[in-house]
Amino acid sequence: MCPAAPLVLVHPVAAVVVGVAVWSAPVLGRRRSRRSHREALAAELPWVAGLVRLGVGAGLPIDRALAEAARRGDGPASRAMVAAMD
Repeated sequence: MCPAAPLVLVHPVAAVVVGVAVWSAPVLGRRRSRRSHREALAAELPWVAGLVRLGVGAGLPIDRALAEAARRGDGPASRAMVAAMD
């Protein structure tokens, strides 16, 4: 039973407002989670790119530099790179 159902007897507009709030909370939570993930990814990318550049500059082949850079991080970009290389 929807938490807003008893409110229909008291005030129909309040029931609609509460119903919309209850049903939209999971959608807004997922949206917030995706935004947080994208921000963490964007924050880690310069660090990973710097490690790749450092590895290539030190003479590593590009695949080895990518693998080393991915394994040194613990953020979403590093995890995605490790998963892609595996």
